[in-house]
Amino acid sequence: MSTKMRFPSESRKQFPLTTHDSGLTRMPNLHYSPHSSAYCRICKLNPQHLKISKTPIPTASPNSPTSSNMTDPAPDPITSAKAQEATQQFAIRPATRDDIPALQQMIAESLRALGKGYYTEAELDGSIGSLFGPDSVLIGDGTYYILHPLSTPSTICCSSGWSYRHTLYGADTAPPPLRLPALRNPSTDRASIRAIFTHPAWARRGLGTMMLRYCEARAREGVSGVVDGFRRLEMGATLSGVGLYERCGYRASGREDVVRCGNGEGVRIRHMVKDLEE
Repeated sequence: MSTKMRFPSESRKQFPLTTHDSGLTRMPNLHYSPHSSAYCRICKLNPQHLKISKTPIPTASPNSPTSSNMTDPAPDPITSAKAQEATQQFAIRPATRDDIPALQQMIAESLRALGKGYYTEAELDGSIGSLFGPDSVLIGDGTYYILHPLSTPSTICCSSGWSYRHTLYGADTAPPPLRLPALRNPSTDRASIRAIFTHPAWARRGLGTMMLRYCEARAREGVSGVVDGFRRLEMGATLSGVGLYERCGYRASGREDVVRCGNGEGVRIRHMVKDLEE
């Protein structure tokens, strides 16, 4: 039996929230385990962090009478065995400015390994460290996150964020026309999902999907005292990420940017959108 992805508002009974901060948003198909901050090393570093534990997902046997009715076009990575294993091993925390050098290195390694076949070497050379890289505004806003092993918060396995500002994509060093710090209006604008990158050593374990779902939930929640929650999302997607985003409900809007890098190469960025379920 396939499992439907649920947003936080649909999952209160099935996935109880028992972290320190009752305002934290649940991740779909996951539940949170209570623990004492007195004995949690990660809490000492960041009391807002999430300790994630595995939730069994129902499956149908090949001979089950309902298995023939499964019509999902493709399995969502969050329900895969690898993703379920990952939920026991990782936690999510906000990125800090001290993480920027490590983020720069991880993003570069991710693009060079996982961007092959989508971008040429010249395009990667021109875009890494300029178009693609950390955005200190997101980090300052507290809306960029790092997924790390429970025992080593400094190890960056995957990173992603969301933004209530008009910048759609681009690092601190991106061309100035891409840097748009004005705030979006949740009533009329879409929040942006930003900069999902996975270290190649941790690729294909469902971590990117986990981070995407987490960022969607936080965008839906908004930031208290700053901006209300959003119900519509957009992103400037790397070509290597399009397949994942489509499986997670995003669709191409028909817009595709070609960003000219310092070495003269043009890098394609695909605009994608998604409306969150009520």
